[in-house]
Amino acid sequence: MDRGRGVEPGSIPEDVARPTDRTGSTAPPAGVPAPARWLVRGFLAAFLLCSVFGLELWPLTGFRLFSRVRHETRFIWTADAVLPGGREAGVVFTALPRAYQGFGLIMNGFRHLSPDAKRASCEAWLAEVRRVDGPAVALRLYRVTWTALPRKGARPARPPPRRLDYVCR
Repeated sequence: MDRGRGVEPGSIPEDVARPTDRTGSTAPPAGVPAPARWLVRGFLAAFLLCSVFGLELWPLTGFRLFSRVRHETRFIWTADAVLPGGREAGVVFTALPRAYQGFGLIMNGFRHLSPDAKRASCEAWLAEVRRVDGPAVALRLYRVTWTALPRKGARPARPPPRRLDYVCR
């Protein structure tokens, strides 16, 4: 027996085993409402579909950032402004206003754009480069072959080869 309470060892008194709510009822708590269960099921189904099909629908993700295979060689795009006199100066799109910072994303599908869409993109980039960086005669768009190895410190061992693909005038 427990010291003076009349309870056997290992047993739990009735008033401790079933707590009461504010009203004094000892009824078990109500289950989760059906709409909440369906909401969770729908969210989990959407989450699984996005991951299976690689969709990026915020706040759901296809986890491409973490699951895509990275290769030793990849292609990136750069742009150089041609200044009066023929000298080139690299364009830093992150220094331009926010609307122009998707250069790399646009260039990945640039070759599939219509000639009018290409011309409009070029004109917009060139006009903004002229406004921010000063006079520019043209904009040259290069495809750069970036190789991860071999390395020399934090940089590639040799300058990456680049190919002129487009000229915006």
